[in-house]
Amino acid sequence: LVLAAFVGPCPDGMEGCHNDGDPANNRLTNLRWDSSSENKRDTVRHGNHYSSRKTHCPLGHPLAHPNLIRSALRLGTRQCRACNQGRSAVALHGGDLKQISDVKYARIMEKVA
Repeated sequence: LVLAAFVGPCPDGMEGCHNDGDPANNRLTNLRWDSSSENKRDTVRHGNHYSSRKTHCPLGHPLAHPNLIRSALRLGTRQCRACNQGRSAVALHGGDLKQISDVKYARIMEKVA
């Protein structure tokens, strides 16, 4: 509303963005029209994006190099490489996902040690 009132109507394909990442800070100097993709990049830069704040996967493996899937990072998400490999192994051969993923994680970490 502040942008529309003081800058003008929202251009096609744009949305209101907060420069500091605080949606409660609606001062005109903190607002701009920008693309949806740039607004999503802002959430990562400001630490407000859920995936960028995750430190561990649901099975407890640290989400840090080298246990991250590179293609997922390019898309802006953080995914556990060990669990991804574990899910593939379970789909092919069956077994316990936690146990298999823990073994996969240990192997991933051995390669960097």
